Amino acid sequence: MQIFVKQYVSFKLGVNNTVFQAELAATDFAVRWVLENKVKFVFFTDSQSSIDALRSSRSRSEVVIRAKENFNLAGGQIGLAWVKAHASNPVIELAVAAIQGVKMHFPIRV
Repeated sequence: MQIFVKQYVSFKLGVNNTVFQAELAATDFAVRWVLENKVKFVFFTDSQSSIDALRSSRSRSEVVIRAKENFNLAGGQIGLAWVKAHASNPVIELAVAAIQGVKMHFPIRV
């Protein structure tokens, strides 16, 4: 059985944070949500650098280390998949629109 969760969460990072740090913070947030709710989840991201950082064994970044620790705690509960950024993918376009507060009306096949 598949359950689709529609939940919007926003939070503000510091003015000196990078896009990379924001993407890792969002990934870490999703992992912690999975741990708290005891569900299986696949997280789609267009951030190849985030995936590479999570795979790396040499990171010194606190953001990366914390995300990796939580990801490891989740074990098989969570998957992380890379998708090509904005490649005319209606699911990605809808997610971006939701983040930006834009209303879009078109059918989506999942």
